[in-house]
Amino acid sequence: GAALATLAAVDAASPRGLLWALCALAGAGFAGTQLLPFSLLTDLIHEDWLRSGLRREGSFTGLFIAGEKAGLAVGPLVTAAVLSATGFVAAAEGGLRQPEAAVAGIVWSFTLVPAALAWLGAAVLRGMRR
Repeated sequence: GAALATLAAVDAASPRGLLWALCALAGAGFAGTQLLPFSLLTDLIHEDWLRSGLRREGSFTGLFIAGEKAGLAVGPLVTAAVLSATGFVAAAEGGLRQPEAAVAGIVWSFTLVPAALAWLGAAVLRGMRR
């Protein structure tokens, strides 16, 4: 989250190495967000089996995939809402110059919004207890 938020301040005058370092940090964090839910899923399935004696892997996996698909649908919706609110102009062909607000919206969509969602997710996970 911090790497993504810091990326919002990077501009053409910033050292290129800073951009690469922040992208690498954000990528490492993204890798964690890809792996952690799967390990939590297996822990949840095992914990449920210990408590209930029932094997409900399919139910938990189905709910997991449904949540994943919902997130994959909501992400583009949030991005489109930010771009629309900031005046993004879609072009049928290249070469269109975007208004300054739209450029800011593009930056926010790929830095600050994902950073906020990462921090929100981390807060939710911190609240989980066995």
